[in-house]
Amino acid sequence: MTHPNDLYVGETAKFQFLFEGQPAVGAKLAFVKGNTRYRNEQNQIDLVTDNQGFVDITWPEAGMYLLEAEYQDDKAKAPATSRRGGYNATFAVLPE
Repeated sequence: MTHPNDLYVGETAKFQFLFEGQPAVGAKLAFVKGNTRYRNEQNQIDLVTDNQGFVDITWPEAGMYLLEAEYQDDKAKAPATSRRGGYNATFAVLPE
């Protein structure tokens, strides 16, 4: 898995997402490049984790990226019927 300080444009980074120590299968991820808030196209990158909670992303441009991750499943303990979790992070992607 890729260390967050080793992110370079054009290279593929691999991350794993866990929820309560188990792979977060099917977590929905959105990567948004910085300085695109007031633009018509934010070029958001939407990804979903695999059956081990892994996701690969190839960075298209250098700059800051915001990650928003959402996870939900039906493995809750009674009386709850589902579990939800979220994660936010900011990454700096360096030029080649």
